Amino acid sequence: MESKQKDEPVVCACILGYHTELMEEGKPARRYDLDWLKALAVLMVPIVHGGIIFTNTPYLIKNAETSVLMDIAMMAMGIWLMPLLFTISGMSLYFALGAMTPGRFVGSRIKRLLVPFTFGLFTISAFSTYYAVRYRDGFEGSFFDFYPHYFDGWWTFGGNFPWYGHHLYFLLYLFVFSVVGLGLFLFLRRPMHRRWIAALANAVNKPGVLFLLILPVVLNEAVYPFPIWIPRQGAWHMFSYILFLLYGFLFASHEGFRHAIHRHARAGLVLALLSAIAAAVLFFTIDDLMLALSPLSIYAWGIMIAVLSAADKRLNKPNRALALLGDSALPFYIIHEPILVTVAYYVCATDLGILPKLAIILVIALPLIVLAVSLIRRVNVLRFLFGLRPLPPNS
Repeated sequence: MESKQKDEPVVCACILGYHTELMEEGKPARRYDLDWLKALAVLMVPIVHGGIIFTNTPYLIKNAETSVLMDIAMMAMGIWLMPLLFTISGMSLYFALGAMTPGRFVGSRIKRLLVPFTFGLFTISAFSTYYAVRYRDGFEGSFFDFYPHYFDGWWTFGGNFPWYGHHLYFLLYLFVFSVVGLGLFLFLRRPMHRRWIAALANAVNKPGVLFLLILPVVLNEAVYPFPIWIPRQGAWHMFSYILFLLYGFLFASHEGFRHAIHRHARAGLVLALLSAIAAAVLFFTIDDLMLALSPLSIYAWGIMIAVLSAADKRLNKPNRALALLGDSALPFYIIHEPILVTVAYYVCATDLGILPKLAIILVIALPLIVLAVSLIRRVNVLRFLFGLRPLPPNS
C-alpha cells in the first residue's frame, strides 16, 4: 500500500482525480474498463448537447425548428450518460479512499473539482450564458458589456447567473456529495461492515434483484421533493445522482457486484427495450409527463448494466491512447459547452435543415474543443485551473 500512496497516476484524473485501481491478493489490479468508460462518456457529451439544440428539451441555444425524432434519439443516447458517469465516479471514490487519508482526499477533491468549478463558474459558464442571453433576450453588446449583467438574478428564475454553472453542476455535485458524504463512505469501507456489503452483493446476484436498486430512483424522479431552485440537471434530479454515486461505490466494494452486473447484462438490454416501449406508450396516452417518462429511469439502468458488463469484458486492458484520453477528459468536458454554444448560435441563424446544421456544428466545434484542450494540457497554470496535475519538470 505504501507505493500506491506515493505514486500519483495520471489516467482518469478526469472525473474524481484518481485512478480506478483495486487490490487483489495484495497486488494492484487496474480497472482499465472504467477508465475507458469515463473518457468515452465525456466524449459523447458534446454530441448529445449538440443534438439537444434541435429537440424540445430546454437548452441554452435552441434551433427554431425542432424534431420529435431528435427528441427520441437524444433521449435514447443521452439519458444514461450522466448516471453512468456518477456511477463510475462512485467506484473511483471507493478506490481513492483506499489509497488516501481523509484529509488528503478532501484536498484532492478541492484541486480536482472545486477549483475548476469555481474558475469555470466565473468564466466558462459566463461565456455560455452570454450567447444564451443573446438568444433569449436579444442582447447585442459584447461579452465584456454583458459580464456585469452576468450576476443579474438567478438563471432558474429568468435571471442570468447559474449558481450551478450550467454543465459544471457535475463537478459541483461530485465535490459536495463526496465531501459531505465522506463519513458514510469511510463507514462503508470499514472491515467490520464487509459482512453487510457481502450480504447485499449476494442478494443482487439472485435473478432480477439487481434491477430493484433503480426503484428508489424511479420514485424520486416521479415525486421530486426538492425546491425549484435545484433544477433537473442532465434530465435527472439531484438525489438520483446521489444514489448513482452510492451504487457505484458499492459496486466497487465487493467482487459479487461485478458478477451480478455480468449476470444481468442481457436482461438489462431486454429491460431497457421494454421500458422504452412503455415510456412511448405512456407519453402518447396520459397527460402526466413525469409519470409517462418514469420508465426511462429503468431504461437507463438497464443500459448502464449492459454497458458496464461489456466494457469489463472488452475494454479492461491498457492502451497508449488511454493516458491521453484520461488527461484530456476533464478539460474537454469543461470547455466543450461555450465552444458548442458559440458555434450553434451562428449556425442556427441560417436557413439550413436540422441535420446539416447539426453536422456543421459538430464539425466546427469538435476540432475547436480538441485544440483548446491541447493548449490547456500544455500550460501548467491552465492545468491547475482545469483540475489537472502539473506537468513533470522538463516534460
